[in-house]
Amino acid sequence: MKKSYFGLRRRTIVAPLWLAGLAFVLVVGASTWLWNTADSTILVLVPSSVGAAHGAGPFGTGSGPDAIDAIYAADTAGARAAAAPLAARLGLPVEVAEGDAESLIADALGAHRGGRVVIVASVAAIPGLVEAVGDLPVPSVASLDPQTVLVIGVPRIGRPNLLRLQE
Repeated sequence: MKKSYFGLRRRTIVAPLWLAGLAFVLVVGASTWLWNTADSTILVLVPSSVGAAHGAGPFGTGSGPDAIDAIYAADTAGARAAAAPLAARLGLPVEVAEGDAESLIADALGAHRGGRVVIVASVAAIPGLVEAVGDLPVPSVASLDPQTVLVIGVPRIGRPNLLRLQE
C-alpha cells in the first residue's frame, strides 16, 4: 500500500497562514496596548510657587484630559498649608507623604499611573524626588529657587524627561 502525500502538502500550506494570522493578531494587540498606555506627569512645586500658580490658574479644573489626579504634600506644615488652596480649588484632598522620596514617587506613580500628580515639597527635597524618579539629571539645591516648577514626564516605555520652569 502506498502512502498518500497529498494530505501532508495541504497541511504545510495552511500552517504558514495560521502562523501569519496569529502574528498579525499579536502585533495588533501589542500596538493597541502600547497606544492606549498614557504617560505619567509629575509636577514638583515649591510652597512659594504654589501661591503664584494658584493665582495664575494653570491647572486643570478637575475634569477632562488636563485634570490633576492627586496632590501630594511633603510632611511639613509649609507644604501642607501651600497645597491646601490648590487642593480646595481642584476639589482634591491633599495626601501627606510621610516617607522618603522613593516611597513618595512609588506611591504617586503606583496609584496614579498614566495620570497627573502635583507634589509640593521644599527646595531641599527636590533633588531627592528627581533622583527617585530614575535616570534624570539631578539639579543642585543652589540652582533652584522658590519660583522653580519641575515637570517630570514618566513614559511607560523609555526614559523619564525633566523640564525645569523658572520665572
